[in-house]
Amino acid sequence: MVGDQPLPSSTTDDDGTMRPPIESLSFDILSQIFLDCLPETGLASVSTADAPVLLGRICRHWRAIALGTPQLWAGLDFGHGAERALGDQTKDAMAAAEWKNRAGSCSLSYRLWLTHDGVLDVILQYCSQWRHFEARIEADGWNKVYTVVSKGAPRLRYLAIEILNPPHIHIDIPIPGASQLQSLHIGMDFIIHFKLDHMVTPSLKMLDCERSPLSLDDCWSCLRYFPNLEHFSATCDNGHPLEFSSGIVEAKELKNLQLTLHRAGFDRLLDVIQARSLENLEFNFHHTSDDLSIGVPPIPRFLERSGAHLVYIYIDAPMTSDQIIECFHHTPALTFLELHNGLLNDAVIQALTLVAGTETPCHNICPELERIVFMQDRVNASTLSSDVMKDMILSRWRGEVRQMVSSTDNIWERKLRSISLICLDFEDFCVVTLERTIIRCVEEGLEVVENHPDYYFAQHDQLHVSSE
Repeated sequence: MVGDQPLPSSTTDDDGTMRPPIESLSFDILSQIFLDCLPETGLASVSTADAPVLLGRICRHWRAIALGTPQLWAGLDFGHGAERALGDQTKDAMAAAEWKNRAGSCSLSYRLWLTHDGVLDVILQYCSQWRHFEARIEADGWNKVYTVVSKGAPRLRYLAIEILNPPHIHIDIPIPGASQLQSLHIGMDFIIHFKLDHMVTPSLKMLDCERSPLSLDDCWSCLRYFPNLEHFSATCDNGHPLEFSSGIVEAKELKNLQLTLHRAGFDRLLDVIQARSLENLEFNFHHTSDDLSIGVPPIPRFLERSGAHLVYIYIDAPMTSDQIIECFHHTPALTFLELHNGLLNDAVIQALTLVAGTETPCHNICPELERIVFMQDRVNASTLSSDVMKDMILSRWRGEVRQMVSSTDNIWERKLRSISLICLDFEDFCVVTLERTIIRCVEEGLEVVENHPDYYFAQHDQLHVSSE
């Protein structure tokens, strides 16, 4: 057993000098141990209380190992610049230069948050070695970054930019000089120019421009000319209706799609997309037609055309109950459902109720669901039956012995772990979480969150007034 093994003993050099056990480890082993001391997420800091600086302050041997491991110094987070005194900012600039010397030819990663211009001026000199760069900086600082990156940043894989007090900032995509860029996150108020020229750009896998509105044509072009795109987040709030003559674009690698559309007819974008590998869909459509019977028909059509095995879907759109239920039929592998809809009614809840029997389990909708969130809007909200909601919850709760509490059968596995009921109006003014059967489910481990409409909107209005 490990506890019975003798502790490592000190070793003796040829000249009789005693060395502690730690020094008997090879350089490679100790170097790897030091690398494992770096933050699991994020980048290292200049703090003397954290690795790698701390490691070099223990003893001369450790310092030699730390200084001889260039990867330890290849990533640096300068912290929140507004919280650092002027003297510290000057030290940060010196640290940036020193860490670069220690990192040698390694690819470099930086995170700047309101960081002093002196720091930026130092690290701009090493742009050709950048691998990861994220910053919240002034517009002048971004102009410097964009200029040097455009001249050549061949190793750059990740770029995330947020501009303070932004004027309208122009940016070309693909960014000249960053031919291997894989992830691009763009902050608010950028004016994006897609310079695709019908040239496929295979390197980009993640594009997040949700806070800088695009046109529908831009969205279509991104999916068409970035064939390896896996994550795409966009807001469409400008431009003209999409030209449909180009036909359907096959986003073969797309796994995560987040779309927010603000204008009538913009939902038709989904009619020209096919995404067979899609796993997560977040769709916000903030335009309501006067005719509520129209709903948002492109959503179920898109899901049927794609035939993807979605595991997460978030929809905030004025869909009809028939359209919602049709979406369920096209997402059999769904584990997380979040539905914000004023037209939510008992038919939708009943469709999600699992039914016991020898033949019916195979026809149950979305049997893999683990988390459910329902939310109604103030406008056009339907009144729901608390009994229908309780039946749905009980049919999906496995109970403490993997059986639902109201039955002794165990025909199919129930996987529900959490359900949230936000602003739902029940016809009998029932509070579902106070019902005896639901209380029992909660005692057995089911998470049930319920916010009454009056309470929720009162809190929301109070927060809104406070923010003003």
